[in-house]
Amino acid sequence: TADPVPGYEFTGWTGALSGSDNPAYITMNSYKSVCAVFKPLVSFVGGGGQVTEGLGRTVWVKLSAPSQSTVTVNCSVTGGTASGGGVDYSFSSGTLTFAPGATFASRYLDITYDFVNDSWETIEVSLSNPVNAVLGLTTMNSFTIIEMSPDSVSFSSASSTIAESDGTAILPLNIYSENGFWLLVSYSVTGTTTPD
Repeated sequence: TADPVPGYEFTGWTGALSGSDNPAYITMNSYKSVCAVFKPLVSFVGGGGQVTEGLGRTVWVKLSAPSQSTVTVNCSVTGGTASGGGVDYSFSSGTLTFAPGATFASRYLDITYDFVNDSWETIEVSLSNPVNAVLGLTTMNSFTIIEMSPDSVSFSSASSTIAESDGTAILPLNIYSENGFWLLVSYSVTGTTTPD
């Protein structure tokens, strides 16, 4: 019987035994060498969540225990309603590598601020094809993009009447902004009057 210590999973036998039956039985009628193979589990840290447009999130992947061998796993976008390539987000899909002894690796999910008031969209990132490890419990992360409404500036009134004797004119503005940034607005003065 092969009994793994916490953080590892039994994956099979090598030597005079093959397969992954556990316990396994062998007839010892001569010298035979048998080795049990144990591998760590690879999974996401956490379960995704919401990401605000214009920001990003580090996607962490962990091993349940260190390995003496180099561990690799594919980390890629596998679904969702959002568009990649910088349209809604950017993410470098591909192979994550854990050097011997390392237990954490990461990729960065960058969310694009697209100045468009879309509905909330999703991104699904999955782990697959581990080498020298086995997939753990959390192998898919789902992220929801929180849309930021575009900033807008408009006059409170389409027109107003000001007497010459009023002096300085005050023109109220309607300003809408969710991101808290400074707004820079260009304006021009047109009409039939001329400045004194």
